[in-house]
This record gives sequence, C-alpha cells and structure tokens, in this order.
Amino acid sequence: MQRCTSTSRGLLQFFRPVDVHMWRRGLILHLHTCKCVNRQQLGQKIQVKYLPFVQKPSSVISVSHLQNSGSTGSHRSGRVDSLQIQTRGFTSVSLKENLLRSVKKRRQDPIKVAQILFKEIRERHQGQGSLGQGHVSGQGHVPGQGGAVSKINVAELFEAPDSSSDLNRSNLVVPSTQVDVFETMSSTSLYKMLQNIHLRQNKKIHGYNKTISVIRNILSKRIETDGLTMSLDVADVLFVMGANCRQFVSAMFDYVTVKFDDLEMTSDLITRLMFYVFLHGSAPPLLYPKVEEFLSDHVRDFHIGDISVICLGFFRSNRRIESTVLLEKMASRLLTDIERVGQHGIVNILKAFRHSGYNNITFLENLADTLISKNILENCSNINLLMHIVSTYASLSVFHSDLLEVILKHFVNIVCQTDKSPASEVRSKDLAKFIWAYGVFVFEPVKHRDSYLKLVVVYRDRVTREDLVYPESLADMLQGLMYLQIFPQDLIAKMFNMQTAVALRDDEVMRKAIQLLMIHNAVIIECPLYSGPTLKQSFIDTLSNIDEVKKSLDFEFSMRRGLAKVRNTLKEMFGEDCVHCHFILSQFRSADIELRFNRDKEAVKFEPEEFNSNWLTENKTDIRVAVEVAGLNQFCTKSSRMKGNYDTKLRQLRLLGYHVVLITPHQMDNFRKMTSEERKQFLTQCLRDVWNQS
Repeated sequence: MQRCTSTSRGLLQFFRPVDVHMWRRGLILHLHTCKCVNRQQLGQKIQVKYLPFVQKPSSVISVSHLQNSGSTGSHRSGRVDSLQIQTRGFTSVSLKENLLRSVKKRRQDPIKVAQILFKEIRERHQGQGSLGQGHVSGQGHVPGQGGAVSKINVAELFEAPDSSSDLNRSNLVVPSTQVDVFETMSSTSLYKMLQNIHLRQNKKIHGYNKTISVIRNILSKRIETDGLTMSLDVADVLFVMGANCRQFVSAMFDYVTVKFDDLEMTSDLITRLMFYVFLHGSAPPLLYPKVEEFLSDHVRDFHIGDISVICLGFFRSNRRIESTVLLEKMASRLLTDIERVGQHGIVNILKAFRHSGYNNITFLENLADTLISKNILENCSNINLLMHIVSTYASLSVFHSDLLEVILKHFVNIVCQTDKSPASEVRSKDLAKFIWAYGVFVFEPVKHRDSYLKLVVVYRDRVTREDLVYPESLADMLQGLMYLQIFPQDLIAKMFNMQTAVALRDDEVMRKAIQLLMIHNAVIIECPLYSGPTLKQSFIDTLSNIDEVKKSLDFEFSMRRGLAKVRNTLKEMFGEDCVHCHFILSQFRSADIELRFNRDKEAVKFEPEEFNSNWLTENKTDIRVAVEVAGLNQFCTKSSRMKGNYDTKLRQLRLLGYHVVLITPHQMDNFRKMTSEERKQFLTQCLRDVWNQS
C-alpha cells in the first residue's frame, strides 16, 4: 500500500481550475477551504471503488479526516485542516500528483469526481436511512462537541447555501428519480422541454445545466430511432442555448454516414447538417462524398447562400471538394446568383474553390468581369472579401489587370480613411495576405508604390498594437514586398529577431522556413545599406536541413521539361567540365545551368571545389551566365506574365552579375522538336543576344 498526505491547501489546488465553490455545473461538496456545506463532518471514511483518473480500476481510495478545528455552532465548524488519502494498486506516482496531472491534462473533471463521491455515499448508506429523511449511521468527530456523532444528516451535504450567498440552487445535481423520468419521456417531449428552458432564458431555475446535460445524453442515444430531422432540431436548440452539443453532433454524424442512402434527404437537411460540420470542424470521411453526390444531383434545389454554407463546412474541416462536375455547377450558380449570395457567401465559396484547387480560367475571368460590371466591389465595405478575392486569384495564378486595379484602389481607400470607422479596421494577417497577392503578380510596383507604402504604414501600426499576434503574417508581408522591391528595414529587423525567427522556423503547420531564408538572402543581395540584425550562419544551417528547403536535381530533371536536354546540348558545345547544373540561389527551388567565360568569351572549366561553392564565395572575375529553363508554374496561368517568385530570382541573379538566358515554356516546346544541330544554333544565338545586350 502506498500512502500520501495532502493538506487542505493542496486539495484546494486540485479543484481550483473550476473555481473553489464549484456549485456551478453541479458540485455537491462546497469545498471553500475544504469546508463541507453540512456544518458537520462526513464520517470516518468514504470508500470509492473506482475513479476514472486512477491508473488501475481496482484501486481503492479512502478519505479520512485526521484533524478538525473550529468553534461550536460556527458556520465553519466543519473545517478540515488535513486530509489523509490512502490508495491500493497505485504503483508509479503518488495520488496527489496523479490528481493534479489529470486535471492539467483535462482527463478528469473535478466536478465529476464530486458526483461520483455523492453516488458512492448514497449507495453506501442506502437502506440505513433515506436520503429524503437524511439520517444515516456513521462515526465522525464534530469540533466543540468532544465526542462521536451517531447521526449524520446526509441530505444537508446537498443543502444550498444561504440566500445571501452568491451561490444558488441552479446547478444542483439532478436526482436519479428525475433522470428516470426523463428516460421514460418521448423525444418530442424532451425536445419541447429544451425549447421551454431556452424560451425562459433563466439559468437560475433548478438544475438548469444538469437538466440540459441529461436530456442531451438521452437524446444522443435515440438518434437512430428519432431520425435526422428531430436530431437537427435538437442540435439547433442546443446551439441557440449555447450548450455543449459536440457529443450529440458526433453521434448524429455517425448515424447519417451509415444511413445516408436510406434517409429522405432534402436541401434543407444537407445545409443544416453541413452547418454543424462547420461548427464541429470534422465529420466521418465517408460523409463528404455522399454530400457531394447529393449536392451535384440537386444543386438547383439549393439557395446560393446554402451552397456557401456547405462550402464553409468543407473548408473548415480541411476537405477538398473532389468532384470537378460539382465545382463547375457551383461556379455557374455563383455567376448567376452573385447578387443574392452576399459578401460573406462569396468569401465562403472562394475559400472552398481555392482549397479544392479549382482554377477554371473562364470562370475566374467571368467572375472578375461580373464583380466589376455589377459594382459589387464599389459598394463593398468588407475588407476580408477584397483580400480573399485577390488571394484566390494569386493562389490560382490567374491574372486580371482590371480586377486588381479596382480592388487595390478601393482597399487602400477603406483601410487608410481618416475617420477610422469599424470598416477600416483590418487585421495584420489580412493586410499581409493582400500585399502577398499583389506581389505574386508583381502588379505595377512603380505606378502603385505609394499605395503599397501606405499599406505598410497601416501594417506597422497593427503589428505594434497587436504585438505580432500573427508572426507568419510578417513573413507573408515581407515576401510580397520583396517581390515589389520594397524593403522596410524595421519590419525586416522585427522578423530577424531571434524569438520570431525561431517561431517561424519551427512552425510545421505554416511552413515558413523557406521564407526566412529567402528574405535573409534578399537583404544581403538587394539591401547593401541595411544595418539591422540578420540570421546567424548556424541558424541558416538549421534551415537547410528542413524538408521544405531541401532540393533535388533528380527531381528537377524529372519535373522540369527540357532541363536535361538543354544541359546535355551545352555539354556537347562546351565540354563536360564547363557546364554546372545546380541551385545558384539556395532560397529558390528551381535549378540553374551555369556557364563561365573569360574575356575572350571562351568557356572556362569549373574547378572541383567550385562545384560546392555559393554565390557569396564565387569568383567574380569571369563572365558568368545563368541559363534558366522556365516551367509553366513560373508564369501566370495561360499568360506570359512572370510570377513574383521567379521574377525576383532573375532580378537577384542580375544583381549578382550573372547574364541571364531565359528559355520560356513556348521556346522549350520548339526546342524539343529541333535536331541536335538546331538546338546548338538556338543556344548559341541566345548567348550572343545576352552578350550584345550587356
């Protein structure tokens, strides 16, 4: 047997997370400095055969009062200064440590412990005296009386405090007889009872929270017999009441997933069901394809607003809409009913489209034209909507100049307006995502530089007030500004603060390590006057070991069309040792083919040690050429417009002194059809053009 002794203060600490009084949510024992409500002591020992937080179900816990103090007749005459807790079958840690650890990990609700104690007391003394009459046998010591007490009024244990107390009778445990009555009631009656409780809007009624909990648990077990409509009605009432309906909703999802094909589903039921998927954040995986199939077959029966709710359910639960046919139908409905969906509805649908990778160019172009022609953007005060529109187009690499022009002007006017109305309040993360989107398109960095700088000022103010709540937003902001050739030194210094840098490096969800490396190297290349903090080399070395930063030439040769053919042709032209395929700039993921020439334009061989060198240590006396074989993903979809990431790479290569030979995807299509001699002539002409331009 293992024994541990805990003071009243220690036991009080165990119950502190839910407030010492713990009358709220149904605690029976009022443990204010370990004082029992009954003003008399409980008895010699309370045997509890099983508590969920004990490691072994066979363990027995005994609680006995060792010392009491107080004055006769005092309200605090039942004060306990010390408790002894004994346990059997407890081998690893003391009971006290286990209790505290259980609460910290939320494995056990202290209130539940008290309820189990009450149950044990009632069962232990059943037959010795009625709880209604309140007298049972027991041994105990009452301070001031100098002897044992033969009768203890157990009912007083559950007596409510005085009327002057801040506690009330609202959360006492529902008696077992009342629970039995609930069990016999029909689901319709229980549902109406929930409605009546809600309509009264009075949490001071007897057993309010516990009554709701009991009814909810009973109805959870009846979902299969009650059906989906009744279950959704119950969920609606629980939701409006603010009651915890997670367990009930989970049971409802399981039922619907199994019985979906047998149920008479309607658009209303699907919408309400997906609303609770949104609230819950997840659902059984097999439920989503069933919803997709039903929605695809009956999409005309759904209001466009209901479709937006379903989209939000998919997005919140991190599920892609797999059916391309369904996405096409939803896109068509959005274009047709865009004036009926509302601003938040547009956001919800665009989130699902972006998350599902739906990049139908015709739809996105028509959507942009519709938003402009119907003045939806001009009348929009929703900053979040404007941000989501441009980030959707940027994520899918679809460029629409007129849309970007209108949104930028409207966004800056709202955010920078002088009256600082609620509409002008914008989160730092929304500002960062907005700038990032415009950076992806490298949208008029000279013409709109003043607009971008205004947004930087607003962002700086938000970051100062929020104390950098969203460190990942700083990485997005600086990346977008880097694409636009704007380098605010104070924000760069804030990002290179070691605490912020470590948080970004170690964030496995947002995956910001590559942005850290990209901005660090960009500062070295493009900001020679920057004097703030930078990342230490030891820290940079840790970044290079992260999976998202690692790059593979084999992967590049397999994925980038024509890269291997260009390298092999150049080797035939200049020799094996004069052609080096590697990643010149480690912060970018696309490989480069490097050539070096002397002043007579003769190819120079790479020394063995130079194959492991980088742009900081390379010999700068030779003429260096970087041959770039661009893929389709370096350009906007079905456009010759280069994206910000690749545009920045070529700009930095030129700043480092490289002559850049760019082979576009269209040129590569022709290159692959050429003969060996034609390929050599093509590459020779490309090199000649670069030298002539320089």
